[in-house]
Amino acid sequence: MRKIISFLLITSLTSLLMGFGNSSIELSSKQRIQGKELPEIVKVRTEPYQVIGNWITLPKGPGKLKIDVVAKNTTKVQFWLVPTGTATWKYRKLIGEDTDGSDGWSMEWRYGSELILNHITIIAMNPKGTSGHYTLNVITETEKQN
Repeated sequence: MRKIISFLLITSLTSLLMGFGNSSIELSSKQRIQGKELPEIVKVRTEPYQVIGNWITLPKGPGKLKIDVVAKNTTKVQFWLVPTGTATWKYRKLIGEDTDGSDGWSMEWRYGSELILNHITIIAMNPKGTSGHYTLNVITETEKQN
């Protein structure tokens, strides 16, 4: 539990110190099953909006968000928009997929003017069907946040 709290605190402080424009999160959760390494998301970078405390605040109106991922042991990365709440995975929407990691794993999400309060779940997969994942929280800027 202390490691998780330390990780969240360090991630939040790092995000605050990184400034505006873009941000990246370094992750380390190497996992193995029967001696084989699973897909692993090592780093997530967003632009032009930064991640603060695992949240991305988007300005009102239409726009775009680019997400770059560094992943190991991976052949495909999917990006899912998932509503907040309980048991909402069945309502997810695929917003991006990258099957060519030669130039890195990435996607550009073009969103509309609707209010957003969702998760973006990033799933790194390999041909054997195993996967690693990471989730970001996304919200539209409100008047009180200004």
